[in-house]
Amino acid sequence: MNQELENYIKESRNSGFTDEQMKQELKKAGWQDEIINQHFGTGTVPMPPINVSKPEKKSFVYYYIKCFKNYINFKGRASRREYWSFVLGNMLIFSIFASIYAIIFGNVDDLELNIVSIVFSLIMFLPSLAVFVRRLQDTNHSGSWWFFGLVPIVGPVVLFLFTIRVGLAGDNKYGPDPEK
Repeated sequence: MNQELENYIKESRNSGFTDEQMKQELKKAGWQDEIINQHFGTGTVPMPPINVSKPEKKSFVYYYIKCFKNYINFKGRASRREYWSFVLGNMLIFSIFASIYAIIFGNVDDLELNIVSIVFSLIMFLPSLAVFVRRLQDTNHSGSWWFFGLVPIVGPVVLFLFTIRVGLAGDNKYGPDPEK
């Protein structure tokens, strides 16, 4: 077996990839089923060298865009990385818009900045609500917990704690694990 492939398999297993996931990646890379099955079965057969890519690490932008693709999807689960990428991305975008607005129009009073804030919030309301509900569902809480946030002080703190919790491993009643 080629050294590059051995390293790929070793790194993939250390990263938590299953044999099935590795088999699928090798199939995508052009390996024949017989050779793959022989390697993961009882014996190994020398394999031709091939450029096998490492498992893809998804970026902040990937998760931010993923939320927009699911902007009205309240079913399923959202990982911590997906949720916080969206929240921090929105904060960054709003800060950039507010800064540009202040540079263009000079001295900005509270009313003008509030208008920018309201417009941005209206645009982001559905995607933010959807990813928040999916995040709650990842921690095995119903989306109706969103209303608990209306309770002064305690509500937002409890919901914040839910969003920073690790989601349940494996499937739950809301869907498959988003980390897989």
